[in-house]
Amino acid sequence: EVARGLYIVPLFSWYNHAFDEKDPKAGMYRYDKFCKWPFADQDVWQFMLKMNTSRVRLYKKNESEKVFSFSHFLPRAELPFSGGVQELGKNVGCKELDWQVATMQADVHAFGHTHINGDSRCGARYVKDISGKLVPTGAINKTRYVQNALEGGSRSLYCVWDNGICGKHV
Repeated sequence: EVARGLYIVPLFSWYNHAFDEKDPKAGMYRYDKFCKWPFADQDVWQFMLKMNTSRVRLYKKNESEKVFSFSHFLPRAELPFSGGVQELGKNVGCKELDWQVATMQADVHAFGHTHINGDSRCGARYVKDISGKLVPTGAINKTRYVQNALEGGSRSLYCVWDNGICGKHV
C-alpha cells in the first residue's frame, strides 16, 4: 500500500510460447538467446509466476481501494503486438500472468515489451478448464490494460487514473 487504499503491485513475467493461440507449440527462433537460465528456456515463465506468489492476493477491502499491477510482458493475447515478425506471438506474453492479475482484482495493469500504445478492457475473464488450460468465460473482465510508449515523439505523460477519469495525456 503506497497510499491509503492504493496498492502498486509489480509482477515478474516472461513469455510462454503457448501465448501464440494460432500455433501454441514452441518455435524455432530464440529472441532472447543471450539470456542464460539454470533450467530449460521453456520453463522461465513458470519460474517468474512462482516468484509472484507472495504478491498475488486480494488487496481490496472495499470498492474505493485501487490496485495497479504491472509487468514487462503482455498478459492477454488480445493486446496489441506486431503480427509481421515471424513467431513473435510466441515471445511477447503469458496468459497465465493474467490469471494473477485477475486474482488480485487489479483495476489497471500496465505492460510493456511491444512498444504499441493501448488502453482497453479485454474480452472475458479466464478460467482454468479440467486440463489446467486457461479459457475465456462469459464473465466480463474489469481490468484496464495500458501501455503508453514514450518513444516516437510523445512529449507528454499518460495519466492512467485521475479521480476516476482515465486515459489522458498530461
